[in-house]
Amino acid sequence: MYYPAAFSRNGYEGRNLNHAVYGMMDNRFTSWMRLVWGLRAEYYQYERLRSGPNDLAIDAMIKREESQRFVDPASGKIVTPFANPETEEKAWRYLPSASLTLTPRADVNIRAAYAQSVTRPALIENSRMIRYDPAIAAFRRTDGVLSTVIDHYDLRFEWYPKPGEVLSFGAFYKYFDKPVEQYRTQPDATGRIYLITQNSEWAKVKGTEFDLRKSFGFMNPHLDFWTTCT
Repeated sequence: MYYPAAFSRNGYEGRNLNHAVYGMMDNRFTSWMRLVWGLRAEYYQYERLRSGPNDLAIDAMIKREESQRFVDPASGKIVTPFANPETEEKAWRYLPSASLTLTPRADVNIRAAYAQSVTRPALIENSRMIRYDPAIAAFRRTDGVLSTVIDHYDLRFEWYPKPGEVLSFGAFYKYFDKPVEQYRTQPDATGRIYLITQNSEWAKVKGTEFDLRKSFGFMNPHLDFWTTCT
């Protein structure tokens, strides 16, 4: 069976510009309270130079989907099913961070921290080019991907009984605005299975951590080898 394909239109070219500047302050208010804080200003711009579909059938499907319009229930605006990073991305983002350390004793630290970061999409994640992946027996495609903004919260208790030893436990929480995820779908009658990369609304991660580091020097204090083992 002959399947006509516009091979000359295959390919993708894109460009990311990412510049950043960061400032930090270290303030010790008392002998037992220290605050390290700062701000990162980041500029980001994405430009699609060329993006060609794999064949005529996929080209027609993409044009059909791009012509669709929907009403966003949250904002009331008219939107398309594709995210467009060239028009929807914020050019400048300002990402704060702060870490407060309390030292009630010489061998104890209590830390509380907050930070905001941003994860940028890879160039291929904003390509309209669809490609077959034999590892998953499906076609990979994207509906356009925007940056993911992450809020990090951390609380930690640390005890240093001896040099080289530590006992600590902590908790963390992370909130992801527009995380990038993959969805499996079969949108047409061709039998093709697609793995679509796109943004979800939000995601959350939380958990606890425990760290124990103990020197083996007590096994034989006359041998330096054991004092370096933990």
